[in-house]
Amino acid sequence: MGILRRLRGSSSATVTGAVEIITIGADVDAMSIVDDDARLVEIDVVGESRRQDALEQIAGPKTELGKRHRVGVTLRCDPTNSYDPNAIRVECMGQQLGFVPREAAAELAPAMSARSGSVIEGVGFIVGGWDNGESVGSYGVRVWISKESLARIGVHPDVVRREVEDIRGASSALDTGFSQAWVTDEADESYDLSWYRDLPEGDRPAIPCLSG
Repeated sequence: MGILRRLRGSSSATVTGAVEIITIGADVDAMSIVDDDARLVEIDVVGESRRQDALEQIAGPKTELGKRHRVGVTLRCDPTNSYDPNAIRVECMGQQLGFVPREAAAELAPAMSARSGSVIEGVGFIVGGWDNGESVGSYGVRVWISKESLARIGVHPDVVRREVEDIRGASSALDTGFSQAWVTDEADESYDLSWYRDLPEGDRPAIPCLSG
């Protein structure tokens, strides 16, 4: 069953590239529906920690419950990147939100350059961004692209599909893509997570370090 038929609160849809841009009712958990859609493949995003201003500008100020803000995203090859000629920027509304991880970008960038004008459209959700008086969460972004788009450029979904790894051995209620950024930090100089090693283990002691 397609996305639109499962969105009980939906009112309209247009098509941009191969991705449906959906208008939905507030009572519908759109991210869960996108996450379950067999036509879409989630890819990871890294470097959001350096794009907090852009993410907040798009999603709005932090709230008590945090964000699940749906956006259209663009993956754009960045061949002049000084760290990686295969770098792929993740953009929304003219702003950069992060990068595709180096390993996935190595598979995607040559195919995108050869077959899609170096650009692929996708759908995303800005997540995180909570402030409940006891803890404050950074913004992150989750991104999906269609299998049709990947087939058009000759890339198998499993090559770029996001794999979740928990760096502390416990599952997380909120997924911002940080764990994969940590896993690939040593091999990718486009972002630096060395500060994380010095954080206290407990949430409360760590908060002043993050907000300072």
